[in-house]
Amino acid sequence: MTNTDTNGSAVQPSEHEREIAAYLAKHRAERNEFADEVTHLKAARTGDAVKIDELETLLNDAKSRAETAMLVRDQAVARRAELETVLASILSLLRTFQIAHEPMVRQRNDADEAAIIGGA
Repeated sequence: MTNTDTNGSAVQPSEHEREIAAYLAKHRAERNEFADEVTHLKAARTGDAVKIDELETLLNDAKSRAETAMLVRDQAVARRAELETVLASILSLLRTFQIAHEPMVRQRNDADEAAIIGGA
């Protein structure tokens, strides 16, 4: 970098001008680094936003499944209560009319089985 003196001859830049030029060059390099860093951070922020959206979608799906499972459970509990009420009513009727309560499954008896099958 040269300056022109009043009489037209080339003059070398002073120490002060060189310092200013060096400072400006350093400042421009830092500015470019910061601009690159800002660009990188913006890209990272965009990627993070996409990940957050994906996680929110997964969370909403999990909440939906949990709510559905709770509804199914509530319906099963209600159905069980209905069946218990019906069975209690039947048992009450059996007791009222003094009908013996016998289990549906009995011990296996070979003589009864032979008679059913058509044996002796």
